[in-house]
Amino acid sequence: MIFMKFILIFLVTISSYAKVNLELKEIKFLDNNLEISGITKDKNGNLLFVSDNIEDQYIYKLIEKDSKSYSSTPLINFSDLNGFFLYYYSSLIGYHAGRWIKSPWDLEGMYRCGDNIFLVNEQVRHVLRIDTNKNSLELINLNFQKAFEDIGTPLEKISNNAGFEGIALNCDEEILYIAQERDPRAIIIFNLKNKSYEGIIKTELESKTQISPDYSDLYYENNYLYVLERNEWNILKIDLITKKVVERYSFEENNILNLRKVYKTNKPYGLAEALYIDEKSIILGIDNNNKPLTKRAEILFNFRGNFSSILVFDRPKGL
Repeated sequence: MIFMKFILIFLVTISSYAKVNLELKEIKFLDNNLEISGITKDKNGNLLFVSDNIEDQYIYKLIEKDSKSYSSTPLINFSDLNGFFLYYYSSLIGYHAGRWIKSPWDLEGMYRCGDNIFLVNEQVRHVLRIDTNKNSLELINLNFQKAFEDIGTPLEKISNNAGFEGIALNCDEEILYIAQERDPRAIIIFNLKNKSYEGIIKTELESKTQISPDYSDLYYENNYLYVLERNEWNILKIDLITKKVVERYSFEENNILNLRKVYKTNKPYGLAEALYIDEKSIILGIDNNNKPLTKRAEILFNFRGNFSSILVFDRPKGL
């Protein structure tokens, strides 16, 4: 008897539900020009983040500076990790995603499982693991060929800047979810126990848009996957058992300020790139691309500058 393995492509449909508007609880700004691209918490509840500034090679820890801002201090220097230079220089001279890569270091997402921190390196389409006990960095070798066949566009046809943008894990089952950002977008699934490809998830747009739809980050909790749609200013909640979107949370409209109007971008694109959820809050990291605050935001928040920010929303019941 011949057994065949079928890879599943889940087209996630949208169930009937009312959009939930998130309530902004707090906004705080960094005190420097780092651009937040991934965020998590350590065992003690401290916020950690990575920046997608060119060749930024640190994990930073946020320390409350005052009621309006955080200071950021380097926590992990990647160049101090065992295995970093072997990985870095092999990436620098290697052929990745169908092209030569000029800058092999572009961190766009992070997720912590126990003593391990997982990261996605966008342009080279790599998943990395830091073992904080061993002070080591390793590349998790995953074969993405079938995933991009299922997505429908060969990897070499996708822009350098439209790669892996977010990551989440079911830590107990070692199921990995990777957000392929856009053009086209998809969520790629791997089982890390045997590094087997398990399929992709795609969600339908609720309405037509002229902006390229994207997935910017992911968060896993209790068989639900929370998906940050940056350009739609939404967070989707996907039931991983029924493969349905069961809720959509919007962070665009707010009783304080329409959050599209915090920074002077003159662009319709979203800025939220990092997602973390805890018992009480939804936390978003904003990558403002070094754009300054609008005049109205300066007045409302009594702050000036062109720094990234952390938005904290109340976690609604049922989320």
